Amino acid sequence: MVFIPDEIEEQYIDILDNSTHGEIVLIRMTPTMLNKSIIDASHPLRLLLQENFNINFNAMGRGRENGITGEIDLLINGQFETRTISFYRPQTKNGDPRFWISRLHNNMNAFDMLLLTVWNNNLFAIPLIGDINQFSSALKKVFFIKQNELPQEVLELQTSIKSIYHEGWIQTMKAGDTGVGYTFESLIGIEANSSKEPDYKGIEIKCSRGKSSTLQTLFSKTPNYANLENKRKDLVINNGYWDSIRSRYALYITIKASEINSKGWQLVLDDKSERIYVSQHGKAVVYYEYNILKNSLAQKHKQTVFIKASSKDRNTKNDSNELFLYDSAYYCEESSFINFISLMEEGKISLDFAIHHDPETGKTRDHGFLWRISKEYIPLLFKKQIKLCIKESDY
Repeated sequence: MVFIPDEIEEQYIDILDNSTHGEIVLIRMTPTMLNKSIIDASHPLRLLLQENFNINFNAMGRGRENGITGEIDLLINGQFETRTISFYRPQTKNGDPRFWISRLHNNMNAFDMLLLTVWNNNLFAIPLIGDINQFSSALKKVFFIKQNELPQEVLELQTSIKSIYHEGWIQTMKAGDTGVGYTFESLIGIEANSSKEPDYKGIEIKCSRGKSSTLQTLFSKTPNYANLENKRKDLVINNGYWDSIRSRYALYITIKASEINSKGWQLVLDDKSERIYVSQHGKAVVYYEYNILKNSLAQKHKQTVFIKASSKDRNTKNDSNELFLYDSAYYCEESSFINFISLMEEGKISLDFAIHHDPETGKTRDHGFLWRISKEYIPLLFKKQIKLCIKESDY
C-alpha cells in the first residue's frame, strides 16, 4: 500500500506545514481496514505512540482484552470530535500491532489518506479530504504558535537578528562557505569553538545562504564498527578506493536509503532490530542503533534557529568581498526522530563518509561521519516551527 500523498493531498499537508509542521504518520485507507475495523500499526506510528504516550506494543499480551484504549481528536467537516482509539495485538496473524478509531468507517472511504500527529500531548487524526478552506480554518485554530509564546531566549535572538538585518549588507569575516555562520555568530558575540553544546543559551544556530544548494550537517556520529578490529583503518582500506592522485586509500562518499550509489553503498533500515545498516554491495559493513541517532539528534537540535542570508559580490567560492544580508529566520523546536527516519527513507537525509588512510605514514584521518539534509527540507525535521519576525513583511 502506497502511503505517499498525491498532489491534492500534499496541499492539505502544506496547510499543516505553514501553521507548524508537526510529527506526522500517513496511512492510506483500504477496503479491508474499513470493512473489518482494523488498521496495522506501522513502525513510524509505533515510534510516535511510544515516544509520546509510552504505548509499547511489545509489552502487550495478545487479545483485545490486553490492549489499551485512549482518546483521539478526529477532524470531521471542519470540526474536531473526540473519539475512542484502541491499540491491541490480535491472537492471530503473529500478534501484529493494530489500532482502530471508533466509527472511522462512517467518515472515510477506501483509498483516502489519514494523517496522524501529536500536538500538545494530544493525538489527532486528520483525514486529507473535504473542503480545503474549511480544513485550513480548523487546523489554524489548533496547530499554531504565537510570537509572544516563544521562549525568552528565542525572543532575545530574534531581536539580535532584527538588529543585524537593519544594519544592511555586512562583509563576510571569513571567506568561503563557513563565512555566513562565522560572521553572524561573531556579530552576536559567540566565539568559534568545537563544542557539541548548543550555541546560544541552549539554542543551536544554523546559518546558510538563502539560495544555497549545499547540504546542512545535522550532526556527526561515529558508527558501530561491528567486527572491524582497526575500525577506521579497516573501513577505508577494505571498503574504500585507491586515490592515485594523493597516493592514499580514501572513502569520500554520500550514502542514501533511497538508492544504491555508484560504489554500491546504501543505508538499510531494519525496524525489528532498530538499526540502520550501512551496507556495500548488499553486505552490512557498519551500523547505527536507532537510540544513538535519536539521542544525537535530540541533543543537537532540541531548539534550533535556522537563519538565511542573501548574498552578493561573491565572484569566487572563497571571495572575501562577499556581503550578507541576514533577512530570514525560523525557530524550530523538538526534533522528530520519526520524521528523521521518514526523510531518510525518501533520500532527503543522507550519510557522508569522509575518511582517508596514508599507507606511507600509517595515519588514518576522518572529517566526521556526517548526517546531512537538503536545506529546503529542514523544517520537516521538527515537531514545531515558527517564522521569526525580522522585517516588516514578516508581521
